[in-house]
Amino acid sequence: MVRKSHQILPQILNRLRERKVVDRQNRKSVRGMKKECCTNPTFIEFRGYKSYCEVYLDEFCIKTKTGDNCVSIHGNVALVRNLVRSDADDWVIYEKFSSLEPFFVEPLCSADLSVQKVSKLDGILRKTKLSAVNHKYVMLPFGHLSWVAIPLLHVG
Repeated sequence: MVRKSHQILPQILNRLRERKVVDRQNRKSVRGMKKECCTNPTFIEFRGYKSYCEVYLDEFCIKTKTGDNCVSIHGNVALVRNLVRSDADDWVIYEKFSSLEPFFVEPLCSADLSVQKVSKLDGILRKTKLSAVNHKYVMLPFGHLSWVAIPLLHVG
């Protein structure tokens, strides 16, 4: 994002460089899962495995709590509904937003910075390995039933 009104283009370029550096870092190293819970939704194949409300990675923490559960998975903005540890892998159960659009288009498209206006959860629970989580978002309310999803760059 732009902090001051002068030298806007260099600020945007620095932000893009920062994002590339963050993307190259290995953020998939799990430091621990905490707060076992059994009320979160799951899939039949995960019955018998433990569900968790929090997972701590090297760079950030993912929780199932509203307001702290927005992430990027396979290029989609999604809300984490459950975290499951099986014998072989750690899994994320999530629901993605079906409506994504740029928040602004000038001086460049906000989607190039991974900043997007999101709305309308699709209502379909999906599962993927925890390693598919690209980064974490902060969601800010925007109008009625819409949010602006902004990636967290400086975490850890």
